[in-house]
Amino acid sequence: EWPSAALAWPWHATIGAALAAQTPGADVCVTGSLYLAGEALAVLGEAGAVPG
Repeated sequence: EWPSAALAWPWHATIGAALAAQTPGADVCVTGSLYLAGEALAVLGEAGAVPG
């Protein structure tokens, strides 16, 4: 069962949609699995937003 505070969080269909919903320059922390982190890096890489 999810805590009530977590139920109020916005949910998105994809990691790309979740990242796109952030304000420009926002600090984002992806936790939970290496799969999610990899997906986030792939989306950022496609957008040319991965430093280095």
